Amino acid sequence: MHTGEWTLSQMLALDGFQLVEVYNPHSSPREDTYRWHQLIRRLGPDNPVWAIAVDDAHSEKLFNRGWVMVKTAGISEDALKTALKRGSFYPSTGPVVDFGVTGGNITVKMANNSRAKISFVAGNGEIVYAITASEATYRPRGNEGFIRVEVETSNRKKAWSQPFWLEVREI
Repeated sequence: MHTGEWTLSQMLALDGFQLVEVYNPHSSPREDTYRWHQLIRRLGPDNPVWAIAVDDAHSEKLFNRGWVMVKTAGISEDALKTALKRGSFYPSTGPVVDFGVTGGNITVKMANNSRAKISFVAGNGEIVYAITASEATYRPRGNEGFIRVEVETSNRKKAWSQPFWLEVREI
């Protein structure tokens, strides 16, 4: 396992990067997700760092283990670059998921009505809502900073949303 090659303080000292692995076959996704969460918590929406999953394949048996699912306006190099820069993608080791926002609610819908454990995680790291289902909705309280979603299937395959940044509005 190679998790922890970069400490949080080392990553915070870097400039110009936008992607961090939450999965590769040579590390601990739990620890990598924790480091990413701490990073986005400190950098906030003004310096977004998006999560990715990769094969990091050093042999054929390691192919097709981690990838990103991209929402893009078209099939071109420019469309792909634009989507990656704005975080319009999610990392996955298997689940196909539609993450979105409808009427102020964060929504999750699994492809093909498949079921998974869906966990909504607040900026402080607290799981604020979890359910095993084919879809879920969470209405932010507004004080979470951000919400991100983790999806885990019964065979331990995962997908992670990018952070949904929340605005604090004065009334």
